[in-house]
Amino acid sequence: MKGSELLAQMRDGYPVAALDNDTRAGLIAALLSDFRKSDADMIVALTRDESAMLARDHVNVGQDGLFACCWMLFMIGRLNDVPVVFEAKMTDFDTYCGIDSVFLVPHGVEATLEYAVAHGLDDLCSWVSDMRGDVDAAIKGWREATYFDDRPPTDSTLEELSAWMRQ
Repeated sequence: MKGSELLAQMRDGYPVAALDNDTRAGLIAALLSDFRKSDADMIVALTRDESAMLARDHVNVGQDGLFACCWMLFMIGRLNDVPVVFEAKMTDFDTYCGIDSVFLVPHGVEATLEYAVAHGLDDLCSWVSDMRGDVDAAIKGWREATYFDDRPPTDSTLEELSAWMRQ
């Protein structure tokens, strides 16, 4: 199966929970080439699954997939997804270090702080209020990043996409 075919199935409502680890990795790689705002709920489910796998298995096999999911949620920019990214960042020491804190502030520090305060998210509020440096430049940098430019095309096989994501 090609990544584009799986992506079409997923957009038609196939449940993320029904995917095995390799298929999930292939889907994440396919999404990197063709994610849309309407894919946000699917990416949230993928993020939670990747985070749970890392927490359960204590291996770094899925860290790149989790990073990619968090980046896509940052790029989509829904504030209600920020707590999901925060939870993913706190999965373990490697994700704590590897998932950039800028992914928590897709519309800037103030917007995320307002959201966190309004929803009683004290840990997120504390984390974001401690952010230093030129956050706007960092946001711009990630929005213009070429981090995933070497990804295989969406019409690659799931095996190729999965192998690339889990490299």
